[in-house]
Amino acid sequence: EIAFKSAQQKVLEQKLLELSHSQQSVQTLSLGLIHHHKYLGLIVSVWEQELQKAPAETYARVWILTRSSCWL
Repeated sequence: EIAFKSAQQKVLEQKLLELSHSQQSVQTLSLGLIHHHKYLGLIVSVWEQELQKAPAETYARVWILTRSSCWL
């Protein structure tokens, strides 16, 4: 279980780094997050860590994704 969560964390970190402003990018990641909602704790934790590390110009992308996924 721990190894799986670690692998999932790395995948999510990479996907957040690759997130762009395009509707397709946001929708694809949003649908993936919704599909994996049982890992909500891990998703929120990784999301918060990545947001804290990210430069200010990436905040808009993350907030667009947040709005798109808010019904997790």
